[in-house]
Amino acid sequence: SGVLTEEMPPDRAEEAERTRTNADGALLEVHRYRSDSTCYVADRRDTRTPGTPGGRRLTLWSRSNRPLGQFSSASQLYFAWLDHVFGDQDAWLTVDSLYAAGVVHHYRRPTVTTAVALHSTHLDSRDGDPLGKVAPSKFKLLRNLESFDLVAVLTDGQTRDMKLAGFGRRRLHTIPNSRNFAVPESPQRPRFEFLVVARLSAVTRLEDAVRAIALL
Repeated sequence: SGVLTEEMPPDRAEEAERTRTNADGALLEVHRYRSDSTCYVADRRDTRTPGTPGGRRLTLWSRSNRPLGQFSSASQLYFAWLDHVFGDQDAWLTVDSLYAAGVVHHYRRPTVTTAVALHSTHLDSRDGDPLGKVAPSKFKLLRNLESFDLVAVLTDGQTRDMKLAGFGRRRLHTIPNSRNFAVPESPQRPRFEFLVVARLSAVTRLEDAVRAIALL
């Protein structure tokens, strides 16, 4: 419990954050601010021994400067947010980034089905051997594939090679980028239902699709 009294001065709100370091320059604390100058998260990183990096505590703050919750890792914060979004409903959580997959493989809930998409080869590009060297960027994901309910790869050949190497044998499914579907001559669709197929990236401008639908 407590009250956060420090606010970002209005004339410096565009800075978005403040940091605290020790005499050696090691980062000890980060405060991030909203556009109205109130702090929304305090990220302290010296909770074991004050002044020395080690241990973490993230505190979320309301606009009225009241603490909403504390977490000992960023993952705990992410999972609390996902729990809030999903509630008790059955849900699908699909991950298509290596960073997110490194976090989500720890997220297990009885009502949430998790899936991860592997968009490229899992092997080092210089090694064509199916049992050759694994790409360093993919190693963390590969060793945790069994933690997901479904793992999607692009080709049958990659599925075969990954099973041969012992990666995610029970979870692997081939789902290529291109699919063939039978389309009726006069498809009957509800007027206000839409489907957008795109990766979660700024370049796909999904926010424009959401705004367009909101105008209907």
